[in-house]
Amino acid sequence: MTKNQKIFIFIGGGIGLLCLVSCAAVMLFFRNVGSAITNNAIKSPEEVQAAAQEVATIDMPFGYSATEGMNILGITMAIYKSSSSDVFIMLMQMPTSSDLNQSDIGQMQQAFDRQYSSRGYQMQVVDVKDVTIRGNPGKVIISEGSANGVENRQVTVFFEGNNGLAALFITGPINQWDTAAYDQMIQSIR
Repeated sequence: MTKNQKIFIFIGGGIGLLCLVSCAAVMLFFRNVGSAITNNAIKSPEEVQAAAQEVATIDMPFGYSATEGMNILGITMAIYKSSSSDVFIMLMQMPTSSDLNQSDIGQMQQAFDRQYSSRGYQMQVVDVKDVTIRGNPGKVIISEGSANGVENRQVTVFFEGNNGLAALFITGPINQWDTAAYDQMIQSIR
């Protein structure tokens, strides 16, 4: 075996070992992230309601109850569903600076648009409104579109929550939409 062949084998072995260690580290990382998400999932209605209170106080429409949530890495989420409707409500807060700015809103909206697009939704923004929530400026974004032949609407409300940028998402079929109830809920945010 020549000196060059030995060097090639040594370098190839080193690269192979580095790849093996890197793959193991990535697998360990994703296993730990998955475990953290699972361990921080909230299933009891009382705990979901407590998580929602960390974001803001809000009066849910009649018939909606807390079903699940999550509190991980500073992200708090509470989901509400109704037994008589396919419209669901999600209240979420992410740790950010104390000022609600267009960049934060844009980034959150893009992330959720990508999520809906990956599920077959073709949502288009149909209206944007500036609002005042809790004495601070907020933004309401109304999107509509279809998935699997069903016309859907999503109302996204961005506002300053108790601990950072918060968002309220109301999503579901247009034919089950209760505009008055959802408008009243948005006005109740405190």
